[in-house]
Amino acid sequence: MKQKSEIRNPKHETNPKFQILNFKFVSNFVLRASCLQLKRGFSLIEVVISIFIVGVILFLLQSVLQSSVLARISKSQGIALSIARNEIEVLREGGYDALPPSGSFSNELLSTIPLATTTRTVSPFNDKTKQVVVSIVWQDPGSAASSTVSLSTLITQPGGLP
Repeated sequence: MKQKSEIRNPKHETNPKFQILNFKFVSNFVLRASCLQLKRGFSLIEVVISIFIVGVILFLLQSVLQSSVLARISKSQGIALSIARNEIEVLREGGYDALPPSGSFSNELLSTIPLATTTRTVSPFNDKTKQVVVSIVWQDPGSAASSTVSLSTLITQPGGLP
């Protein structure tokens, strides 16, 4: 009895169709294997698309971070403006004779603004009018520059301005 590897089918060896099919199968297999071996790196399109996706993600991340910083600054400006308006209105209600001297003032909202200081400046404008300037200065954490909100008004004695 012959071993399995030695068994041959004489029909297939002599059939030219089988030999052609066998050659095509072997050649296709070799071509596919060689193509897979040649394709080891990334194509240019894959690299460009990857760089584009990373760029878009970085842009979106920067936008989110920047918008949170702007929201914090805007909130501080809004609170400072509210404090300054309130102080101006209190001084107007008191009238010319009740104006306090220049200096700082306090407000319960002041604690919500980081590193904030207030200033009220009362100076003569003319004989019957005084100019009042209210300023709030603060510095946001992580920022080297300070921000300021200033409001100015004139307060007169009755009949002070023509």
